[in-house]
Amino acid sequence: MKQSTNFTQPDVTERRRRWSAGVLLGFALVISACSSADLASGAQTAPETTVATKSTPVVTETAPPTTAAPPPETKPNIDEVVAEEVDAVDEYLNQLESSGFGGVVAIREGSDITSRAYGIADRENAVPIDTETVFDIGSITKQFTAAAILRLEMDGRLSVDDQLGQHVPGLPEDKAAITLHQLLTHTSGVPNALGPDDQPIGRDHFLALAGVAPLLHEPGDQYLYSNVGYALLAAVIEFETGGSYEAYLRSAVLSPAGMFDTGYVLPNWDGHTIAVGYRHPRGDRFGRPNEQAWDVDGPYWNLHGNGGLLSTAFDMLAWDEALSNDEVLDSIAKEKFFAPHVLDGPDEGVHYGYGWEVIPTPMGTPIITHAGTNHVFFAHFLRFPDQDVTIYMATNSLEDGHGNIAFDVANHVLDGALEVMFGS
Repeated sequence: MKQSTNFTQPDVTERRRRWSAGVLLGFALVISACSSADLASGAQTAPETTVATKSTPVVTETAPPTTAAPPPETKPNIDEVVAEEVDAVDEYLNQLESSGFGGVVAIREGSDITSRAYGIADRENAVPIDTETVFDIGSITKQFTAAAILRLEMDGRLSVDDQLGQHVPGLPEDKAAITLHQLLTHTSGVPNALGPDDQPIGRDHFLALAGVAPLLHEPGDQYLYSNVGYALLAAVIEFETGGSYEAYLRSAVLSPAGMFDTGYVLPNWDGHTIAVGYRHPRGDRFGRPNEQAWDVDGPYWNLHGNGGLLSTAFDMLAWDEALSNDEVLDSIAKEKFFAPHVLDGPDEGVHYGYGWEVIPTPMGTPIITHAGTNHVFFAHFLRFPDQDVTIYMATNSLEDGHGNIAFDVANHVLDGALEVMFGS
């Protein structure tokens, strides 16, 4: 049964909520690179429940003249036009429900927010997904690591032009000479992975392995997606702050953004359901992200700082709003954050920023996006800053076609403006 309620924007000092996601062009790159684990089997889609929230458009009417009655209207009034636009998006969202999709989808158009939840978070206990269900957001984690580095730069504690050896001791010369900018843009030459995500290695062991791993190209020469690079950035954060990666992330990025239900081990998950992952197509239980092999401070270091953060749709809404103001990053930092620093593939104009892909659209404006997956969980975060539109989706059972959902939603919201990008 589907329920609909009006969504009221909370006070920004209490909890800022906005939604966003990634894009199909980036999905093909990220789905192969986000995780080094082999999690290819999957799950049947369970019976679903749906929760919907959306804001109601406000129509301001002009008082009629007091002399003569106005002539009959020959065109639809604004209520009818808005209803038609909403119906087009609703129709697609209803199709998701009937298709058996399990997860969350959220849309923000200006101040109007629509959110839907579908399916089952815990099939063994028949717990439905809702808009506060906690999902693994995979490599979307990278943008939070990048934001933490930029916060340290804002505070004068480092520069993105610094060499890695200035902040992480004991590295061999070839690794020590890599710049933080090269790590942020996947141009450092370090490999994508040093082992499976759940390999029980701590920070020092990870750094020793990274130190002896041969570089795949000279630093700065080319783009090569690297989870190792972002784990090295997490190590920079720990050496610079003297505390844990997550502790600094929480104090400098997540809390200022109003993201109190995002993290590895520090959030209080009471009152939230952490979604259980299911492998498609057989429905094998993968389990909750924090039921996997983790250390006391979260995932082991093959995953630390490059993936595995847990979050809710409400918190991703808060992140979207924080990116629209200076609560976390100032204008100079955001310019670096979103800049198209390096071409990241064969597609013309597709660039990588700091934890983001920047992709041109037929509208002549960019999508700023990232996706994340371990081939069980999948999340997609998609921002159209010039159109003031964001899309977010997440699922706990990745199936064929799920990588297109956020992009398809965006195409409906933008009246088909993106069709040429994927031929639908």
